[in-house]
Amino acid sequence: MGLVKQSLGGLLTVVLSCGLLVGGAAKADVADHVGPLAEVMPLGTDGAWTTSLANGWLMLTNMTEDDAVIYFRAGNDPLDGGTRTVKVNVALRAKADRITEIGLLFDYKSAESYKAFTLGSDGAASIYLRDNEGLAHAATAEEAKGRGDGSDILTLEQSATEIKLLINDQTAFVLENNEGFADTVGLIVFGAGRFAFDGYEVVQTAGSGGGNEPFPPPADPDGSGDDEPFPPPAGPGDEGGGGTGGGGDDVSEGPAPGGDDSLGDLSPQELRLASILMGTSFGVLFHELGHALIGELKIPATGPEEDVADEFSAFVLGAAFEEGNLPEDPIERQLLHDVVRYSTLLWYYNGRKMEAQGAVEPWQDEHSPSLTRFRNGFCIIYGGNPERYDALADKVQFPQRNRERCKYDYAKRYTAWERILASVARDLGPDSPGDLPADTPGAKVIVSFQEPTTEMGKALQPMFRDTGVVAEMAKYLEEAFVWPRDFKIVFRDCQEVNAWYDPINAQVTMCYSIIEFFSKIVLEQEGGGQPSGPGPNTPSNDPNNPERQDPGKPTSEQAMTFLSGTWEGTIPSDWGPIQAQVVYQKNGNYQTILTSGQSRTDIWGNWSAEPLGGGKIQISVLPQRWNPQQTCDAYGNCQPNYFYPDSFEVQIIDQNQVRSPAGVFKRTQ
Repeated sequence: MGLVKQSLGGLLTVVLSCGLLVGGAAKADVADHVGPLAEVMPLGTDGAWTTSLANGWLMLTNMTEDDAVIYFRAGNDPLDGGTRTVKVNVALRAKADRITEIGLLFDYKSAESYKAFTLGSDGAASIYLRDNEGLAHAATAEEAKGRGDGSDILTLEQSATEIKLLINDQTAFVLENNEGFADTVGLIVFGAGRFAFDGYEVVQTAGSGGGNEPFPPPADPDGSGDDEPFPPPAGPGDEGGGGTGGGGDDVSEGPAPGGDDSLGDLSPQELRLASILMGTSFGVLFHELGHALIGELKIPATGPEEDVADEFSAFVLGAAFEEGNLPEDPIERQLLHDVVRYSTLLWYYNGRKMEAQGAVEPWQDEHSPSLTRFRNGFCIIYGGNPERYDALADKVQFPQRNRERCKYDYAKRYTAWERILASVARDLGPDSPGDLPADTPGAKVIVSFQEPTTEMGKALQPMFRDTGVVAEMAKYLEEAFVWPRDFKIVFRDCQEVNAWYDPINAQVTMCYSIIEFFSKIVLEQEGGGQPSGPGPNTPSNDPNNPERQDPGKPTSEQAMTFLSGTWEGTIPSDWGPIQAQVVYQKNGNYQTILTSGQSRTDIWGNWSAEPLGGGKIQISVLPQRWNPQQTCDAYGNCQPNYFYPDSFEVQIIDQNQVRSPAGVFKRTQ
């Protein structure tokens, strides 16, 4: 099959085997696992916690906060002299040597007054009490213990004045209260690790019992004995051992690959958003990994390095549709197709948007213009699978002559990449025939996630961290290629819209801001799923459009006239206030001066403005030159300044004040 098809194409298909979390929310039916709590236990991400379905369990995962607590509860009818029996099958695995707890919430009166009957990762059955001082350990059962193999059943039997707590039919505690107990019950977990539930039920009867029949473990439904009773960890690191794709405490693994999340449960809108987020993300990530292969493994760059990195990214993504890499599920196949499309369309839409704004990408930039980048990348993707991408070629009006040329170019470049990559790859068999022995020692590829502070970072992080997608890719890169030193892939918030390879520290940094930036451009530019731009019938350039003819509607020229001048404001940041001065000129040039302490940054470029109505103006800017050439934060994280376009809205307060997303700016000249 070859190194490109197998080692590179396999990277992207890992995405589909790891499940999918989009914006921290995936639809699935959890009622089979937690019954009456299904309505209050949605799948997705809530703070440090991720809720998902995997291997026959409903799972809660937290790998970042040792003291995190989460519970789910539902009110119950009063006992009225009867009894209530609550049961649940539980399993847990702590992160490293930490003690974690999973169990039943009961006697819930408020967020500061409840009790918990739990099984610890050490096998102990305990009671915890919550009061105004916090959640504290109250008692540990002397004899009743858990098995820790995924078959443990916790039971609560409640009457008017008594609660009996059992683990695997062994009585652990008996509580008595002449005034009775609160009716609300539920589930609770706390600590860092992975927790699983199944078979939660609440049964109220008029008698005094409720039955103590243990539930069968949810795993191994066919009795074959092949399945483990609890899903294994998603990768190394749960036991604190690092390893492939690991990164010590920086890395958080999520649910095991191949969970029960179904793409068929996602709406068309959610699938489209998923494909856009993944496509733009991987289009940028694999470009930077192309730089890393050149810098770390010293593979030859046969042309301008930026173009070669684009070519590498296109080969990785295009190889996803080579024979042997296709998923059988038609929804997964369509998702994969759309991910590949958006990985290259991001450049098409960016170029079309800049054209619409009249912006010109600087010829001095080492990157090719956006539309050229799209043409070159799409040519490779199309050449590898013409039938699959003929429709996209039609939509972007890709000439037939170019399509034939792309087929020819693809065959030549594919052979070249096979030879280049084989020189730094291990021989892993006929599907991945590298030149180096399979046991050739090499360094690690490490993934880490800095805790996000922005809303977009918090929304995107689960898709990359908790699904294990990037960790699996890192594992693949580590196994296929021989790295001379440890190499890192870091996802984090950044001050700028950026992503880059750092040859000094052997690291690729992926900023959540660049994913947001390109995804927004795609969403803005797509009309009904069609690639679009300033066509002949859009209001901005159609002389027959009534909006264009409305003499009372403000024009772009009037908006630029209003904004022309010098504006000053203070921008809050995590590193202290930044004093900003912006000078907008009527000829479309601008200068921004950012000052923080002794640090100053100057930006020059082009700008335009478009009235939106309601006293709002949309400003579009294209930086052309920066001084200095890179930006460093207070933690020593530095990144080069690139020339990405941006747009934002301002609200007119009065003649001399506007409110922008960064704060209020006042006219000084």
